[in-house]
Amino acid sequence: MNEIKDQRVLEYIKEMTRIEFTDLVNGGLHPMHLKNGLPFGIIRGQEYYTIENNRLNVKKIPAKAPATGIFALTHDGKGNLFGASALGQTIFKYNIKTGNYENSSMVGERVGPAFIRPHTRSVIGADNNIWTGWWANYGTYGGCISRINTKTNKVDSWPSSVEKQAVNSIVAGVKYIYYTTGKNGNGLDSLDCVPSIVAVNYDGEFVKKIDYLFGTKLGNLLTIDNKLLLCLHGKTVVYDEELNEVKTINISSNMMLAYDKETALFFADSKARFVNIEKGTIYKEYDIGPGYVSAAVIVDKDNIFYSKKTKLYQLMV
Repeated sequence: MNEIKDQRVLEYIKEMTRIEFTDLVNGGLHPMHLKNGLPFGIIRGQEYYTIENNRLNVKKIPAKAPATGIFALTHDGKGNLFGASALGQTIFKYNIKTGNYENSSMVGERVGPAFIRPHTRSVIGADNNIWTGWWANYGTYGGCISRINTKTNKVDSWPSSVEKQAVNSIVAGVKYIYYTTGKNGNGLDSLDCVPSIVAVNYDGEFVKKIDYLFGTKLGNLLTIDNKLLLCLHGKTVVYDEELNEVKTINISSNMMLAYDKETALFFADSKARFVNIEKGTIYKEYDIGPGYVSAAVIVDKDNIFYSKKTKLYQLMV
């Protein structure tokens, strides 16, 4: 019934539309007036827009927004955390000292290429630009990487170097951007394939890749002190920046962060583990309880935050 009612509404709007106003606000909204003189509003995030007397009005939806899963975390170096939601494209700001927080009411502007799921989240490269890995459009296998030039806001993108494979994890090194690939797709089953780690230069040009055995499932990547870490089969494989294998550590993680030049922070098995990469040993660990860690950020050595579903936690070290 919902689908039928929605379709009727769309048909009514199309039939009764008298004037269409385009590009009145950033993002290309299309507010409309109806023939009977009533304004028709466009909803964006927690705000909606109406036109009355040829004036654009912005109003807040009079209802409390439900919490959604936390997709990514970062900080501004000024005592504030910022987080992106898993649904809705809204962000939140959290003051570390006061505990005060606020949610954006409007969705972010579209900056990505013609792909709809920035599955890998984003990283800041050695070029100070923002790099993101994407899954292809709904119902399509494939992917790409994109670069936002932070000086000009220009967006460039390059298809996955492995045809019809999505980009699943992305990290930035000194010389290269590295990403993993797999047969994943929006609305599609994940299929076995020959996955790869790919290295591209900062012009987006392919440099080299490592292919793994058919059916291998590649985990997350991390760069630390010119080394590349890959979670694989319950262990962590360490490569140099040219993708030569250096060693294997008998520890793995669904979420890894660089703590310092020698230490990585691993989240797995209800634990937060500080691992010396050179020695391959855990020198400190904390029990964080059950639940999948979806995002994490190190502000400084005393302020580490992570999320599980809709909740934000601080690791007390």
